[in-house]
Amino acid sequence: MDGLTYQQILAQQYEENVQRQIEHQDDYVDEHEYNVKEHVSGSVIGHELDNPERFQQFAGNRNLEEDLVKHQPFEDKSKLSVRYNKDVRTSVFNIDSRFRAFSSIVAIPQEGANVNSSPTSIINNSVQGPEHFLFRFNRQVKNAISIKLSSLEFPNTFPNFSTLRGNSCFGVRITGSSFFTRVDVAPDPSSPQYYPTPALLAAAVQYALRNCGVEGASFFACSVSSTGYIQISNSMQNKSYDFDFITNITTPKLFSNDLSKIPTAPQLYDTLGSVLGFSKNYSGMLTEIVDPNAPLSASVGPSEGDDPCSAGAEASASGLSGGCSDPCNTIPLVTGTYLPDTNTDEYIYIAVNDYFTVTPQTLNNTYFPVFAKIPMNVPKGSMVFDTEVSNTTRKIYYFLQPTNIQTLEIKLLDRTGFLLSNVRDYSLTLEIEEVVSPALYEKLREL
Repeated sequence: MDGLTYQQILAQQYEENVQRQIEHQDDYVDEHEYNVKEHVSGSVIGHELDNPERFQQFAGNRNLEEDLVKHQPFEDKSKLSVRYNKDVRTSVFNIDSRFRAFSSIVAIPQEGANVNSSPTSIINNSVQGPEHFLFRFNRQVKNAISIKLSSLEFPNTFPNFSTLRGNSCFGVRITGSSFFTRVDVAPDPSSPQYYPTPALLAAAVQYALRNCGVEGASFFACSVSSTGYIQISNSMQNKSYDFDFITNITTPKLFSNDLSKIPTAPQLYDTLGSVLGFSKNYSGMLTEIVDPNAPLSASVGPSEGDDPCSAGAEASASGLSGGCSDPCNTIPLVTGTYLPDTNTDEYIYIAVNDYFTVTPQTLNNTYFPVFAKIPMNVPKGSMVFDTEVSNTTRKIYYFLQPTNIQTLEIKLLDRTGFLLSNVRDYSLTLEIEEVVSPALYEKLREL
């Protein structure tokens, strides 16, 4: 076997194995002969078939289309669908009242003009304020299905006292008089006033008190104590006064016996006395002057230890006149029982076109639907940042069918539905969903 390769040795061994199997194959068959019975048609292991012809018939095709199990088509109709962003496009618009159209010229045809004559018109110039203006998109928003207010940056600096609201006055009188004299910090009905801080409000109250016309009015002083409470004092000795801070202004014979001059509207805002911090009315408040040589601690009256002179010093430091009357040891007539709060509006409303999501109720079971409610949760003079994170109030409107939008009419309203006045510029962000899929558009049109 010298000189043979490994493959040649395997080939020889394989050939020997084949020859050996052939030699012993015949002997194996003779020793193990099998006896197999002949198959008889129509019998199955000793059982006769009742109907052999039917057994041999064609049983049918099991692969027909109607016999196949079909899967239901996949339809994902939710907003989490992988196709939603391809069927619906979200456009975000930032609206800033600074860029509103400041004036609009409207041509109004004259009444009785001949249609065949040359056209004549009256030009009406109307200035749009931030509280009510029109916004025009840079393009026509087509097939909108929803509009959402996602953020708002609004300064809480609009007027908080006005005659229209009935929260700008309280009554004062000499004890024993028949009627109260009105002390009004916003006497002009067409001019609402803005007092953002207790110190400014106290100065306005002092000015109104000194000009109200009751006896000894020029000796009144209104200030903010060192602890923040409002104090009203009078340096005229031994005069007794009544104050009406809480009574509704519609109470007959409060200011006059002429019923035609008494307002009939209910008190929808906190009265001026409530805003100042007075929780009740006061009667027979006697003016007293303490001995100038006595220590200041002896002048402690209803002020609960607060020195009225320190309040006057604060007013003077703030640039307010008359914060502390002379002599400086006057006992305050009345002192507020709780801290003043000049944020008279707890919330406002935003109206956008006729898109209504909130329906507030007003007087006599009347309603004025609006788009969104905005809580005024910051002090007067601060900025309101209203977003989805800071406020969970629903601010989204769904259209019944795809709608085209070109302009928006935006209004700011108070709790009674009146337009806010003297509003500073603000901005808001609107998210509008537009349908761009023809199939989805047709489906929505069927609804």
